[in-house]
Order: sequence, then C-alpha cells, then structure tokens
Amino acid sequence: MRVYEEVGQKFPKDMLTILEGLPVDDEAALEARIEEFKAEHGYLVHDIVSISPETPNEALSKFDKAHTHSEDEVRLFLEGEGIFDLRDDDGVWFRFVLEKGDMIVVPAGRVHRFEPTFKKSLKCVRIFKDSSGWVPQYLD
Repeated sequence: MRVYEEVGQKFPKDMLTILEGLPVDDEAALEARIEEFKAEHGYLVHDIVSISPETPNEALSKFDKAHTHSEDEVRLFLEGEGIFDLRDDDGVWFRFVLEKGDMIVVPAGRVHRFEPTFKKSLKCVRIFKDSSGWVPQYLD
C-alpha cells in the first residue's frame, strides 16, 4: 500500500485500519482468515466484486463522489489496485493506493471516495455487517 499525504500533513493513523500481506494466493487460508476477521469484528457476510476495462464508467461513478456509509467499508484486494481518498476531521484528504493483499477498513461515517487506477482492473472481497451491504450517503 502506498499513502500519499498532503504537504505539511501527516496521516492520522487512527483514521482507518489497514491490513497488509494477507494470503490471497492460498484460497483456503484466505477464507479462514476472512471468517476469523468477520467473527472478531461482528461482520456477517462477504462477497467478491470485480472491475475490468469493460466496466462502464457510469457503473463506477457512484464510488468516486465523496460519501459516507452507516457501516464500515471493508475491502480486501485480491487482484489489481485501487485508490481510496479519505478525508480527516479537518477536511484534509489523504490518498491510498491499495494493491493485491491489502485490506482497508474505512470506519462508518468517514468521508471517502474510491476509483480504480488507470488500469481499471481489480478484484476485491467486500465484507459487511448487514446482509444488504452498504448504501452510500453522498455529500453535497
């Protein structure tokens, strides 16, 4: 994972949780680790989402606007890479480029946005507390 900080600003480490080096190439070990993580933190379900160069830009436009969720947003990158921008409580934005094996937990209520890198190719596990998944609340 690469973190890009604004000039003169240091990323507040308590703003989110990041796990790196998960066993994404060992399906059984990864599934066990996901189930362990869900049990430890009260998550109930998970699924897999993929983005490819064929994914219409309109389908991605719901992620790249500043928004929050009523529950945590958890993503584990199985393939490719993606960009998360998170805003701290003072309005400063921080950029994270996540790659294969990285997992991010964006706390409920944290302002953020997401987009794939220019390669537009990724595969992620999403983990939820509510079986209906999360719904974005957009900022004006």
